[in-house]
Amino acid sequence: MKKQKQYNKQSKILTAEEYFQKGNIASENEEYNEAIFYYQKSIEINPQDDKAYYNIGFAYYNKGNNNKAIKCYEKAIEINPQYDKAYNNMGNVYQNKGNYNKAIEYWQKAIEINPQDDKAYYNMGFAYDNKGNYNKAIECYEKAIEINPQYDKAYNNMGNVYGYKGNYNRAIKYWQKAIEINPQYDNAYLNMGIAYDDKGNYNRAIECYEKSIEINPQYNEAYYNMGFAYQNKGNYNRAIECYEKSIEIDPQYDNAYLNMGVAYFNKGNYNKAIECFTIAARMGNVGAQKSLNIINGD
Repeated sequence: MKKQKQYNKQSKILTAEEYFQKGNIASENEEYNEAIFYYQKSIEINPQDDKAYYNIGFAYYNKGNNNKAIKCYEKAIEINPQYDKAYNNMGNVYQNKGNYNKAIEYWQKAIEINPQDDKAYYNMGFAYDNKGNYNKAIECYEKAIEINPQYDKAYNNMGNVYGYKGNYNRAIKYWQKAIEINPQYDNAYLNMGIAYDDKGNYNRAIECYEKSIEINPQYNEAYYNMGFAYQNKGNYNRAIECYEKSIEIDPQYDNAYLNMGVAYFNKGNYNKAIECFTIAARMGNVGAQKSLNIINGD
């Protein structure tokens, strides 16, 4: 029988710093329970260890326990009111909880302490993006880029915002800049493909999706969107191949089943269309259910 790990048994008494470093190693290996144990041992020896509280918060955040993460970050800030990273991560937790206004408050505090905190500006831009305040999002991303001109994610998200605003040409320039900084940025290629798709340039869209897949062969969304582009070109056989590949990667991708059903329907293969719509409807896809209702005359 495999012996269970017992973290509380030590061959010698360790210092707070030694416990802290053991926690770091466990955290780097994503062994968060073990990391929490070692950081707590460090705090027992040094109750004013703000970094240990911060790191415990980070571990709880990665475990999905937002409430415990908040308590730890609050303790880190109580010990060190100038701990800008703790404010930043508090913002991240509140964003996870969907409380964008509270998240923005914490990122603003992080920036007040450290005006060069590009990540806080980036995160704040993402929150404004989710709130639908695209102009404020752009301001934040621009500031993040001003601080860090190599911030590829900020360029990518700036492209997304301009895409939402319907300014595809400007959006494409930002995605191209993101790719210039990071040539392996599969998501930027995907976003650029979607923009070309919306512009009606399906061949360029397909090129972008293919590049995205070349970088990440398991990128089911790239296969899905490439299927959509082929469908728009009237190439239903190729579209079906792409949807099938997307479903192979993610068998629960209901929209892929829905659009594969549309492709089969357009080919005149109504039995296969109904089969695809039925699978998607069972997954809760409203569009698929509507399609079945129309076919059945309901």
